[in-house]
Amino acid sequence: MRFFFISIIICALSLTIYAGSSLRHVKNSSVTNNTSNTSTNSEDISSSSTSSSSSSNSSDATTSKTDKTDNSQQQLRDQLLGNMIKNRLEMMHFSQKEFNADLSEKAFALYLERLDYSKQFLLQEDIEYLSKYKKSISDSLSSGEFILMKEGSKILKQRVNEVSQIAETLLKTPFDFNVKEVLENDPKKRSFCKTKAELTDLWRKVLKLTVLNNYLTMLEEAKELSKSTSATNTSTNTSTNSARTNTKGKKVDAKCLHSQSKKCKKQKSEAAATTETATNKTTVATAAATATVAATAADSTPKTPEEMLKKSIENTLKNYRRIFLRLQQQDHDDELEIFFNALTMVFDPHTTYLAPQDKEDFDIQMKGSLEGIGALLQEDGQYIKVVTIIPGSASWRQKELEPEDTILKVGQDDGTAAVDVVNMRINDAVKLIRGPRGSKVKLTVKKSTGEIKVITIVRDVVQIKSSYAKGILLENADDGTKFGYIRLPMFYRDFEAQTEGKEGRNCTDDVRAILEKFNKEKVTGMILDLRDNGGGALEDAKLMSGLFIEKGPIVQTRQSKGGKDVLYDSDDEINYKGQVIVLVNRLSASASEILAAALQDYERAIIIGGDHTHGKGTVQVFLNLDQGLSRIAKNFLPLGALKITIQKFYRIAGSSTQYKGVTPDIILPDRLEAIETGEKFLDYSLKWDEVRPISFDKWTLSELNLAKLTQNSRKRVQSNEKFQKMQKIIEIIKKRKDDTQVNLNIDDLKAKQEKLKEENKIYKIDKVNEKILVFKEKQGHFKKIDFPKENESDSDLSSLSNKKKKAIKGRANNIDDEDEDWISDLRKDPFIEESLNVLKDLVILNQKK
Repeated sequence: MRFFFISIIICALSLTIYAGSSLRHVKNSSVTNNTSNTSTNSEDISSSSTSSSSSSNSSDATTSKTDKTDNSQQQLRDQLLGNMIKNRLEMMHFSQKEFNADLSEKAFALYLERLDYSKQFLLQEDIEYLSKYKKSISDSLSSGEFILMKEGSKILKQRVNEVSQIAETLLKTPFDFNVKEVLENDPKKRSFCKTKAELTDLWRKVLKLTVLNNYLTMLEEAKELSKSTSATNTSTNTSTNSARTNTKGKKVDAKCLHSQSKKCKKQKSEAAATTETATNKTTVATAAATATVAATAADSTPKTPEEMLKKSIENTLKNYRRIFLRLQQQDHDDELEIFFNALTMVFDPHTTYLAPQDKEDFDIQMKGSLEGIGALLQEDGQYIKVVTIIPGSASWRQKELEPEDTILKVGQDDGTAAVDVVNMRINDAVKLIRGPRGSKVKLTVKKSTGEIKVITIVRDVVQIKSSYAKGILLENADDGTKFGYIRLPMFYRDFEAQTEGKEGRNCTDDVRAILEKFNKEKVTGMILDLRDNGGGALEDAKLMSGLFIEKGPIVQTRQSKGGKDVLYDSDDEINYKGQVIVLVNRLSASASEILAAALQDYERAIIIGGDHTHGKGTVQVFLNLDQGLSRIAKNFLPLGALKITIQKFYRIAGSSTQYKGVTPDIILPDRLEAIETGEKFLDYSLKWDEVRPISFDKWTLSELNLAKLTQNSRKRVQSNEKFQKMQKIIEIIKKRKDDTQVNLNIDDLKAKQEKLKEENKIYKIDKVNEKILVFKEKQGHFKKIDFPKENESDSDLSSLSNKKKKAIKGRANNIDDEDEDWISDLRKDPFIEESLNVLKDLVILNQKK
């Protein structure tokens, strides 16, 4: 922290020296706004009476003077920010890098990516022009003259204006969807266009693909609506015909249905009493069908292919107009964020600058008052990608949105067209996704499998209860062996209660309580599931590790200046002495990796999972740049904030968890290995290294025969149908990832989409293992959960209660709704199945010992 205050003093002094006594208060002044205001004033003056020429000249002079003053204030604010960011990065960041020509060149490359990642606006000549500033970025931070940023922003807006005109023209010309041509969809495989003709042809293909995708989506939606309407009509007709028959078997003649003759009136009257009950039963269904027909008749949804194509073009034009306008309206803070983050991310991907509005959004999220879908998003070039699903959130409970999904469109539940968020700033996309609790958002996403899917999520606040640790017992029906299972979505701790001197809830105490129940049941082995657990409280990574060992070191941390700390478990108590499996995957990060690494180093547990964990072995602090400034410097608030990496984690055996993560003892096929997710795939991530190991005593109460366990596991996996499917899924995803060229021929594209759908159906892993029995703790005892058999049909459940009727094909019928999904899914999970087999082998090996 000493360096933090030094940098504040330096920046404040620097500002005072450069600013002198001419400082005055400005609030988010914008070069764009200043230019706009000047232009407006000039137009007003020129249109006034020519007899006031001296007044006009005076006004011009005043406007010019005001403009210069505002620009001067803006430069002073930029200078302050540049110095603050430069000093903090050089003095506080773990890597201890200094800004130099090499760093400037790397930052320049990142700046171009952030400015125009898709390579759809800038020309090669623009890149060559901007290149002359690539070595002077460091100097510009001290002076506040961000020429690269100003020139880059000006050129981009110029090109966006040109492209918007190109798009307007292209969308007025019919596309030929029968031509055989492709679009390279990966910007990394494309170069910047050399001429405007090349740029026009690129946009022709981009727009053609967008229109074609929208058109095919409409066709698919119309097909689904037709099926739904047909099913509703069939059901309604059946119910209505049934209602026409009275309880005595008498029918109303068809010719009397629309006749008012005496004979027919009598027949209807006699039948009325006997048909009343049946009619009441079908009233709701008939009314619903009538409403559907009426709504369909009044619906403006396009019906014919020609109407759908026209609507698709209209929607494409509307979306791109919105994108172009947003790019043209970027203000000075938006430009600073792009520029500064090109600098910060050269240090590492977790070091970022947050503009004032972003800081405000961050504060809202930290307070937990934000209502939305509960997904952590990040910009990935021109796309917005899901990084993490927050445990207990709406997305987490809905289960369809997953990490690594790419969000293409955001729609509301009000019938308006979905908004295309490709090339949209993440802040603007988040504003579309957010909304009041109970409202719906429709996300069009591209899955890691290549499938395009529309996911509807009901917005809600995060339900912390859903993220709490949960424990159950799993039994093998063949031999009756029972093992414990603990699901831990995150490392939670109520820090607010802790600061108030209260005993807030934390995951360590919850896991300890579950272990006590396992001990009471004399469970000889257990699984701790940390898959998808992105971390949380470091304190609980240390304390929870201590539940399984006597005492000793858990993790080392190293500071930027080389100072090292060791976190110890000083509690002699061992809360669980049985065999332990820790399940991980590529989304297990930070605190999850610390616990898994510690138990692996102590040889206390078998780590099972994909090829490696996430590799997030760094610590960040959040610096509010508005704090600690001199009185004069406060005139330039708000300045935003800086998130900066200051520490690194190391295992007690010496190696870092950063970059490489934790390699499991037993590696199983996992679809995540086909996706580039993890620290090693991020640009400028801190590399793996080692420090001196520290002394610790390994676990001796049981033996881990890894060679034997691995050999047995490999044999089972090779013959396991689910893992065979998993391996095929991995191969398919890898192949799809490499196939970046998109067909613009309608028949080819439709065929490809159908192939994707069929592949996704074939390789879906959802078969229930009925030999796995589940026991849930209720009132101090573990009771078996009654699952219907996998082949049990709806009719077989007709005698059950309403709650039980909804539980079919592997869904439990005597557990709480909030637990139903994850407990039922355990019996489909091949990782759980194999972990139970490994536990059984482990127990048998130690019994022989």
